[in-house]
Amino acid sequence: GAYPVGWLLTKFGLSPFITCWLAGRVCALLSVIIGFPVRRLKGPYFSIATMCLSVIGLAIAMNVPDITAGATGLYLPKLDVDAFTSRTIFYEIMLALAVGITLLCRFIQKSRFGIGLFAIRENEVTAETIGVDTTKMKLAAFALSCFLAALIGGIYAYYRSYIYPETVFDFNISMEI
Repeated sequence: GAYPVGWLLTKFGLSPFITCWLAGRVCALLSVIIGFPVRRLKGPYFSIATMCLSVIGLAIAMNVPDITAGATGLYLPKLDVDAFTSRTIFYEIMLALAVGITLLCRFIQKSRFGIGLFAIRENEVTAETIGVDTTKMKLAAFALSCFLAALIGGIYAYYRSYIYPETVFDFNISMEI
């Protein structure tokens, strides 16, 4: 989410909070494209594949300087307020997103979509047998998680005001998560 936000901010001068939603959509679309071939992997194989994607993302970010500014990184404009006010604004935005995402997860858990995901988690073959479209559900869950991560990552990038490929695509972040 950091790079679409940074690119939209620096090239088009759009509002940072609009660019976060656009970045979320871009990343959700990319996740569907990437998730389609990866969807058949399970357990540690899926984890290894997603970690490899962060290494590929780093290589792309380092070698496409027109979009990502390459190894020098991308500087974003700051808010025109003092540091304390800026931290307060970003704190409140992140708090609102944390509450909103928690409520969204609770809603999904009780919805038909959530019950389908629960069935897939318990036994994918049985879920397919009872009529759950596992491919569609897995891709939708992958896209939703990427959208939310990109949204938060974009806001965090704007807060930090500097995007560097080795921090955005840090392999250690994937390991810690």
